[in-house]
Amino acid sequence: MAAKPGNSINQNSTSSGLFTWDGTSTASTTGLTQYYTLCGASSNTVQNIAPGTSGWVLTSGGGSAYPSYTALPFTKMPWTDETTNFSVVSQNGYFVTGAATATMPASPAQGDTVAFVVDGAVALTVTANTGQYLQIGAAKSASAGTAVNAASVTGCSVTFVYRSSDDVWFSTSCIGTFTVT
Repeated sequence: MAAKPGNSINQNSTSSGLFTWDGTSTASTTGLTQYYTLCGASSNTVQNIAPGTSGWVLTSGGGSAYPSYTALPFTKMPWTDETTNFSVVSQNGYFVTGAATATMPASPAQGDTVAFVVDGAVALTVTANTGQYLQIGAAKSASAGTAVNAASVTGCSVTFVYRSSDDVWFSTSCIGTFTVT
């Protein structure tokens, strides 16, 4: 507010926080909380937005909502070591260090992803579940078919993503030779 001759504004407050002035006659303070984010609110006020979980990001709520903290849509995939037969869990990766058969999830959702890396001269057999197919390049398995790293070579790897309308696990990357049956 521009001062007019004969007009003065004196603010003497012992309140802590953010000082606000409505431009006419009201001054107030908004309490601040450590680590909160300040956001403009209705009637020229200020809103405190609580911090999110460590690693989350501030996401816009659009033109008529406050922003909020949300988890990133993709975080790193957890990886485990497997040395014997195992059931695959969607959104996981596996280092296969012993001869093993990996059975794909029974009820995957569109876009579910799984990855395998062979660490050792061992055979990995990936088996589709009932009614599902595996596809690597142009080679598509039979229902509940398999993909086997034919040469049992260290470093073979394959990543699959699921498409629900076809019940197919499509390979998005493949290193080495896998035989699909």
